[in-house]
Amino acid sequence: EIARGLHELFVARLGPTAETEGVVAAKHLKAKIKDALEEVPNIDDDTIIRRYLNLIQASLRTNHFVPDLKEKGQSLAIKLDSQTVDGLPAPRPWREIFVYGSEVEGVHLRFGPVARGGLRWSDRAQDYRTEVLGLVKAQQVKNAVIVPVGAKGGFYPKKLPMGAGRDAIFEAGASAYKNYVSSLLSITDNIGLDGVIPPAGVIRRDQDDPY
Repeated sequence: EIARGLHELFVARLGPTAETEGVVAAKHLKAKIKDALEEVPNIDDDTIIRRYLNLIQASLRTNHFVPDLKEKGQSLAIKLDSQTVDGLPAPRPWREIFVYGSEVEGVHLRFGPVARGGLRWSDRAQDYRTEVLGLVKAQQVKNAVIVPVGAKGGFYPKKLPMGAGRDAIFEAGASAYKNYVSSLLSITDNIGLDGVIPPAGVIRRDQDDPY
């Protein structure tokens, strides 16, 4: 029942009907989930469920409901307000995007509306976010003045050919990189001649953010 409620809350916040019915539905679902939590006997289970609830409430955008996502070969992307996510280690990003798919996983951490920094090909399947956060800390130490603030991203290719040569590994890594970047861009505003252009099919729980 709680798992169903969490899914329904995610849909209410970011799904196709979020702009018309989402606010009322989300408020009702949050209350329903919190009531159901009173019946959870195990403290560990309670903590895990509350973290999921917190993550859903911190989610600002996703490409999950974009109709032609799979046809484009893109991975799932969810944009988070990192300042409101419980339990994150310091330094906390201003925003971050989590990417997950069969070909690639990754994150992009951004410390302000306008930020600059590179992307890293990671070989750390379990803790690539920790690696990227460490790079951000090093960036802050090396560059005391970053105009205006820093950003870092990291992606982990999941389908590198075992025992293959350098060229084959590079090709698979490059494909994962393209998937990662296109997934980031799928929930990112663009700028045209007439101003900001929101991504098609994406509900935005934040303001214009044409990074």
